Amino acid sequence: MLDPEVKSIDWVDAFPPNDGTPAMLAMTASIGERGNDAADNFQLIVCNPAWIATQVPNCSGLWPRGMLIVETITPGHVQKTLEALVYQFRRSHSWPAFTERLSRYLLWEYEDFNLPMGEPVVP
Repeated sequence: MLDPEVKSIDWVDAFPPNDGTPAMLAMTASIGERGNDAADNFQLIVCNPAWIATQVPNCSGLWPRGMLIVETITPGHVQKTLEALVYQFRRSHSWPAFTERLSRYLLWEYEDFNLPMGEPVVP
């Protein structure tokens, strides 16, 4: 059984106010095994329902993979939510199995890569 942890969460833009106005923030979470310096990066968009409501009229539909939709966007809330997601997959038998499961929710940095060759694989 793995012991994965959220090692860090990074973002560039300032956290939006939590006043009910549409808000979103792009983030990168570094996730790896506890006791090991190595980590993989997973990207996500954190947004509130008001932001989703502004997007729907401008497109034919949304595919929310890679999104975390929350009422309140704060570093602590995002950290706890990501930790809960990571904890769900701790019983994976290997790191590749863990990242495959986690990438159903987050966008993994090595997704669609042929790792031995280092080239993107277009399905």
